[in-house]
Amino acid sequence: MRSNVDELKRALELDRDGDWDSAHTIVQGIDSPDSYWIHAYLHRKEKALGNSNYWYRRAKKTMPEYDLDQEWNELYEYMTSQQRMRDKVSGTRFQVSGVRCQVSGKKT
Repeated sequence: MRSNVDELKRALELDRDGDWDSAHTIVQGIDSPDSYWIHAYLHRKEKALGNSNYWYRRAKKTMPEYDLDQEWNELYEYMTSQQRMRDKVSGTRFQVSGVRCQVSGKKT
């Protein structure tokens, strides 16, 4: 099963490849500050600035003054770092009350 991070990164890739509608459909279906940020970017791209500002506020961000390409790169780098962090954590083993387990919840 794909995670929200994977789906949001996919939305950015779809946007990059010219499929704004599919990217928008993905972010509409995810309720998180990260999806709100991408949602804001997508509406900024279509010059719907009122709608874009609404989503930036929900993401607790302000609309950037730099160009869309720079924001896309910032979003993509951020989502990639979130994937790396998730993958690093999901592979981490730790001790809990003397029981060896994984973050995924599976006992080993």
